[in-house]
Amino acid sequence: MHAALYDPEVQRSYRECAEHYGFLIAPCRPRTPEHKGKVEQGGVHYVKRNALAGRAFRDLHDGNRHLLRWCVETAGRRVHGTTKQIPLEIFDQVERAALHPLPVTPWELTEWKRAKLHPDCHVVFAGAYYSGPHRLIGQRLWVRATDLKVEL
Repeated sequence: MHAALYDPEVQRSYRECAEHYGFLIAPCRPRTPEHKGKVEQGGVHYVKRNALAGRAFRDLHDGNRHLLRWCVETAGRRVHGTTKQIPLEIFDQVERAALHPLPVTPWELTEWKRAKLHPDCHVVFAGAYYSGPHRLIGQRLWVRATDLKVEL
């Protein structure tokens, strides 16, 4: 796998997800760990070394239950090493009010691909043929696919 900072197929889908849920995408350039946030450098390591170390889970639900309990009872109630504050108290006092409700409908996973419109007015996507307008024959079009529909 490689970094997808400029991969338009990955980035289009990710951008749609960000727009749906209302979050900002702020990627770091590849191979620049000094640009990564403290949460990734320290927070991820803290979870791996404390919540997950030496544990095996029966399934995803078992792991999620463990992590929720760990976040509320352990990580959220400790005095944070850098801020010297209790994370759950800060969340309740500052961050909770800034959260917005989730959208009514969940985001649909989207796949984007480029495909050429052939002389028979079809593009091939995922082993199937889809029609396009005659005036675009020979052009490379974006194909947008979800579980329910395919659009050119």
